[in-house]
Amino acid sequence: MVITLSDSYTLDSGVSPEVEQTAQRLIDVIPAMFRQMKNDAHDDLPPAFCDMGEGQVRILHMLNHQAFTMGDLAERMHVTAPTVSRTVDNLVARGLVDRHPDANDRRRIWLRLTGEGASLAGQIELRFRSAMARFLQPLTPDQLALVIAACDTLEGLLTADRITAAKPIVSSTNVRGEESHNGN
Repeated sequence: MVITLSDSYTLDSGVSPEVEQTAQRLIDVIPAMFRQMKNDAHDDLPPAFCDMGEGQVRILHMLNHQAFTMGDLAERMHVTAPTVSRTVDNLVARGLVDRHPDANDRRRIWLRLTGEGASLAGQIELRFRSAMARFLQPLTPDQLALVIAACDTLEGLLTADRITAAKPIVSSTNVRGEESHNGN
């Protein structure tokens, strides 16, 4: 499917039409995919999840994998420290996150999940991973490999060294089930 952007909505003149088309596809597909995942997983999610905002769920997910300071968490989420602080305050009040002073620098506060927070984060991740697996189930192994390659490429763009980390997919014919090439 080809998407044509109207002239009034074109991007910077230095951006190729392929980049514009790809940007539009991502904007169209990714939010719809996550809405479907959330709807699919919703019935299986614990009641504590139902009144949580996206920022709270993101923080639970991040803290489920490692402890962060408030500043590091804000930087990683690309938001201000006061925004993270308000969200963390809510999670602390709910008994899901604890603050711990750094042993060497009492000005630094580490954020960690409580037992209840870790349990909830684990349940949420399991339900979303199951919903995602059901969503991806119809894909062939070659199509799944393309999804992984695209995710690896996009993840590379998220790193600080984005120029060398991003590996473009060389062949776009893979979507039609032809032999896969990933620029390696």
